[in-house]
Amino acid sequence: MEELASEHSDILFRDTSMEEKRSVHTKFKLSEKALSARERLGDYWEVTQKEVAEGVAKKTDQIISREERDAFVRNASSREGELTRKTHVVSEKTRNFLERTARELNLTRDQFFDAALRLVHTMVQQKRKEQIECHEELLPALRDLLDHTDRVHTKVEKLIDDEDPLGGTTIFGKLKHLENIVSALEEEVQRGEPLESDFDFWSFPSEDDFVKGSFDQSESERKDESDDYGQASLSSDVVQVEPEAPEDLTHTKVLKAEFGGQRVSDPNWNKLLKIAHEKAIEEMGSFREVSQVTNSNIKEGKFDKKGFQHYVTSRSKIPDFSIQGKKARTAWPDILHLAQNLNTNVFVRFKWRDKEKAAHPGKIGILHWSG
Repeated sequence: MEELASEHSDILFRDTSMEEKRSVHTKFKLSEKALSARERLGDYWEVTQKEVAEGVAKKTDQIISREERDAFVRNASSREGELTRKTHVVSEKTRNFLERTARELNLTRDQFFDAALRLVHTMVQQKRKEQIECHEELLPALRDLLDHTDRVHTKVEKLIDDEDPLGGTTIFGKLKHLENIVSALEEEVQRGEPLESDFDFWSFPSEDDFVKGSFDQSESERKDESDDYGQASLSSDVVQVEPEAPEDLTHTKVLKAEFGGQRVSDPNWNKLLKIAHEKAIEEMGSFREVSQVTNSNIKEGKFDKKGFQHYVTSRSKIPDFSIQGKKARTAWPDILHLAQNLNTNVFVRFKWRDKEKAAHPGKIGILHWSG
């Protein structure tokens, strides 16, 4: 079962036939737990609800072909709480699988789908929990390794001159990479929110970047940027994205970001979301007023459960607050919403990772809204 929980989503959602691609609208009567599981799986996997149903069907097919079959039937036969009947979009193949397999198990289609959603969600949650526990166990050893690398780097700095290939950036680059890994794992453990499978530990500049004097972008990326909010001379590798109807921002890495004239250091989507809320509190004058305007889940003070991250602000007029973390595709609409309410500028320069499911693998994207 553990193997199933860790199976990569790219395999789960690879279309292989017209039957899988054809959508059908089907009514299901599901429990609150199943509906919640469906939403959470969509967030975990960063896929549509149709693809969630497909992934759940494939995993469940593997499960019930093993010894867990009887336990699954018992679980499906006892659903707790209120049931809600609503229309869901699934592929034709998924619907046919649900109906056929439910009959084989002497279950209704609704019982089968409900139990499948709850079971797969439980498996994924367990795997995510195990990842955090594993990383927490590894942190002391990684901190020791980081301290040792720091001592070696200090010694090399004293003994080796710049002409020696061991000197300069080689060990310094490795030291910074280790710092990134330790910092990311510490934040992961503190938040209780596991890092994604494609998390980029190596976002810190490479050794070649140190030699070139580039701490923010590679040479090819800098060619596409000018001082006018980074507006690029739109080459074939740069995509100007419509801010109010953006393409899929899944699998993206932020290279540069500004909100209301403030540049975000070491930017990512959630840091930009945090800066946007800081600016909003500053402009609107109170946390309460911002909480009534924003589309994000925010709380005043410290709250570090359910994916929230606590931010301590340096400005006395802005209270500490916590925001529930978001994926790129859901963070950007919230950022834009605040920019529009404040009538201020927002600019993001990002790169789609070189992945098959990215909207523009390997290309640079520009998002810019001017108040």
